[in-house]
Amino acid sequence: MKVVVKSIGGEVLELEIEPLSVVADLRSKVSDHWQIPPQCVKMTISEQVLCDDQNCASLCGDSDTTICVEMIISLDAVCQDLSDERANMQTKLAALQTLGSLGRRGGPMAIDAISPFLEHQKTDVRLAAVDALQQLGCGDARAIEHAGALLANRMQGVRQTGIRALAILANEGDANAIKAVSHHLRGQNPAPVKAAALQALPKVARRGDEEIIALVSAFMLDEDSGVRFQAVQAMPALAHRADKRAVAAMLDGLDDVSWQ
Repeated sequence: MKVVVKSIGGEVLELEIEPLSVVADLRSKVSDHWQIPPQCVKMTISEQVLCDDQNCASLCGDSDTTICVEMIISLDAVCQDLSDERANMQTKLAALQTLGSLGRRGGPMAIDAISPFLEHQKTDVRLAAVDALQQLGCGDARAIEHAGALLANRMQGVRQTGIRALAILANEGDANAIKAVSHHLRGQNPAPVKAAALQALPKVARRGDEEIIALVSAFMLDEDSGVRFQAVQAMPALAHRADKRAVAAMLDGLDDVSWQ
């Protein structure tokens, strides 16, 4: 039995299936071919969603030997797992991973479903949300907006997550991302937040940015060893080799007796 599957984007897939196959079997084949998680695949005919246990042969007309169906991507089942208060943490982590695996196919709906978990109380959930957003696509303005909003959160761990997310999602040279990350090197932010900002700067700032180099240099002799370490780690990615001021700042940091 021949099945012609069309995607919303206009792609066409032709399959041969057994007469006793059910829609779930067809859905699995489509999922494998287009690399879409099976829980996100729905098969439709004339906008009617087909049930998994429906026999494919029943979809043919009396004289037809070919079935024509459409494949749509639906986030309903995965979003239900994320919103279900009774679902355990492994279920939610798996749902975040599933949404991330959609890549750019997930679109704004996937970004909006993932973003609330950037503020989750558990670190591993926040990091899973960052990883999922990264898979959906770097440079996405909507994802960057969600990440930037975390920097005003009162929880230190959430701010660190926001900084990490910006470093992953923003394009190099993104002025808004650079400003947001740099802001967390100023003021009374705790050492772990400053260390996260120093780790992120080489990923968002362009090499040779004198203002950023000067900012990072100031932390080479910081009282916190974790902050100093990240400052020294960041400098080679930010400064050109011939930048004497940057080299001098690194040497001062490495000579500091408190490293020993």
